[in-house]
Amino acid sequence: MREQVIQHQRDERLAILTSFVVVGAIASALVALPSREFVLELFGSELALRFTGPVQTLALLLLLLCGGLDALVRTPAEVSGPSVSSEAPSASPFLYRAAYYALPVTVTTIGVVAVHSLQWWGYVVAAGVLLGLLLAGVIAMQRATHTLSTPTHRLMRLVLNAIAYALALGLFGLIFATRVRSVVTASATMLIAGLLSTELYRNSTSSPARIWLYAGLTGLLMGQLTWALNYGAFSTTVGAALLLLAFYAATGIVQQHLWNRLTQRVMIEYIVVYLVGLAAIALFARAV
Repeated sequence: MREQVIQHQRDERLAILTSFVVVGAIASALVALPSREFVLELFGSELALRFTGPVQTLALLLLLLCGGLDALVRTPAEVSGPSVSSEAPSASPFLYRAAYYALPVTVTTIGVVAVHSLQWWGYVVAAGVLLGLLLAGVIAMQRATHTLSTPTHRLMRLVLNAIAYALALGLFGLIFATRVRSVVTASATMLIAGLLSTELYRNSTSSPARIWLYAGLTGLLMGQLTWALNYGAFSTTVGAALLLLAFYAATGIVQQHLWNRLTQRVMIEYIVVYLVGLAAIALFARAV
């Protein structure tokens, strides 16, 4: 009986949360808000930051989303068994709960941008509903991977990993295609890589602080790599593929390390995969 009540509470909170996000995304596309612009002095040159109406709405939606996710993570899991964290969900530290934010925040950001790229109101509503369904699915899968004893844990973890890598490829490509200053592209790549890697590292038995530390180092590595690639004459496809390959290798090695499974054989496997990937990208670049 208690498990059914908890299940109902969680589903109700999830439905309310996704509904607010969908309504906010659609409303921001249909109602224009005034924009603000700030000029910063960065590395000896001026950088203009323009906060349009959609950007302001997105910031509010992300704050709402993070607050709702925090409440969902605090809700006790209905499945008994050994938790990934040594603490109960409601007693988990903030850094542990914050690791759940990354993937939904990324999905919401992409969804809001997609909604604002459409013109007809019917497409806007359809895109908003699709955003809500995808967001609800991602959050539900995150809850399913909260404990190792969940029957579908392995499958849901694989699906979440696939979503994270697919988002990384698409976002790396979009950022690399802009060809703007490295301080912008490298910073954006660093932020995205750091956020997505927290989702990939989330189910480890390490402390939350250690997970965020490795996520930050992964983001820093990807930012430095983006800065270096900007000096080369790489196409968008090749640049995105190189970034994804490096991201996959880095996160894979860190995952194995956090799970205490990083052996010499595993390291060799990742090195071989990385070299084979580089060869494949080189062949593709020559062909085109």
